[in-house]
Amino acid sequence: MYGVFEHRKKEYPFVLEGQILTIPQVPFQYKDDFKGETYIEAIQGVTNNNRSVVFIGCKVLKSDSIQFVMEVKLSILGYVVLENGKTSFDRIDFYSEGINGFYSPRNAYQIEDDDHMRVTGIKPRDAEAYKRDYECVIHGERIQLGLNIYMSFNLAFEKKLLGTAESLLSMSFGEKKEPHDILKHSLYLMDFLEFVNFQKNIPLERIRLFEKDNDGKYHRRGRAVVFQAENEQYSPSALRSITLLDVSDECFPVLFAQIAERRESKRFNPFFYPENRRADRVIDASKWLNNAICFEGEFDDAFPNFKAQNDPAFYEAKMRLLMTIESAVKQTGRSILHGEVSED
Repeated sequence: MYGVFEHRKKEYPFVLEGQILTIPQVPFQYKDDFKGETYIEAIQGVTNNNRSVVFIGCKVLKSDSIQFVMEVKLSILGYVVLENGKTSFDRIDFYSEGINGFYSPRNAYQIEDDDHMRVTGIKPRDAEAYKRDYECVIHGERIQLGLNIYMSFNLAFEKKLLGTAESLLSMSFGEKKEPHDILKHSLYLMDFLEFVNFQKNIPLERIRLFEKDNDGKYHRRGRAVVFQAENEQYSPSALRSITLLDVSDECFPVLFAQIAERRESKRFNPFFYPENRRADRVIDASKWLNNAICFEGEFDDAFPNFKAQNDPAFYEAKMRLLMTIESAVKQTGRSILHGEVSED
């Protein structure tokens, strides 16, 4: 992808290759333009085929060893290609094999069989039979979650497949969102999929953006790409993961919100999940130690007073230590939490 973007009321040519955004230049042309910047939340531009694009999560790449660089480069976390210059949206639709595993596309079909349990036909169900709507609150933000299935049919005579069905998870918002918000909401979903699959290598295949009109109808606004680490082949498995049938419709939004809040609440452990299924089956000394530490951290987070409640000697030692710390803090006249002089 190449084109032109604008930053601080100045236009720059760009070339995007992989995750690196390069600004080609004659020697030293733009060497001082990004001198005082390290991170830019979003940069909007136009591609060579006249499509609006927004680069999100832009980090200016610098070198301490090279004083004069021939090119300005930025690494980006993702980008959004828009239908027009308007960037705001009201809903995100996510497609992933991990979502297919959590909420099966088979829910869109009704299987017909005979008295001998032989399949005699497959019929698509009405959308209301498989569409699910929920509401959850994440860090005070009210989000409408949806589970749905996108179905497409191909009636060409020479095709052997009549159609496909893909599950999707949507997030609808009460307030307009901008491209940089996609990173946060994508992490909500990725953290949830890692939890229900107990592995990391789950791809986000497509992200679609929609805007809501005055009549309550949604219109497609654009598509987004969020870069991920290169993953080994992922295959969903209902037998080796948690599905909607396991958690129920009542528990799903509560579980989703609790998992999504962990990262911003500084309770997210990036080492808790194995990279893939194979890593979950193989153990060595370092993995064993890592698993033990992760379990202890999760246990302490869920039951912070477990040992004190079950061991009187530990409780007495803990209380004496806390009283000693409190006494020492009072003598300094400062607060532990705020570092301010206490009025007492």
